[in-house]
Amino acid sequence: MVLEECRVEDHVKSLGAKVVQCLLKADTASLSEILDDGFVLRQPDGQLISKDQWLQLLATGQIRYDSLVAEFTDVHVYDGQVAFVSGYTVSSKTYCGQQITGRFPYTVLYVCRAGEWHIVAIHQIESAHLLETAGRTKVGIDYFSPIKSPKRL
Repeated sequence: MVLEECRVEDHVKSLGAKVVQCLLKADTASLSEILDDGFVLRQPDGQLISKDQWLQLLATGQIRYDSLVAEFTDVHVYDGQVAFVSGYTVSSKTYCGQQITGRFPYTVLYVCRAGEWHIVAIHQIESAHLLETAGRTKVGIDYFSPIKSPKRL
């Protein structure tokens, strides 16, 4: 049981590394194979981005990653079929012409169906500390949205 969980942990970390490479290369074909058809990316402001929308952002160059590193801090495996990963991404990217750089916490949910592992959800997490140190409002730290002029609350 523990050995199987270690294999799953290694496998989902490997898939995570592949996602990073896909994003850096804007390889939408390979990324599409890793993402579940029902995939959803939840941004910190609650906005949902579907698999097709995310792939379209990459394909059109509306989002371009100059650098991206995923730090895996925790991997939890449930019944050998579900894995929950949390960590941080350190990235520099351009979204709709605006440069966004930072270290962002995230969670990813993987599910194994018919022996194949896929990502079903990614959640970019807001952090009060990040918001304060960046001097931005909640909309400004969002993973894919352009940084807007900060308004202090």
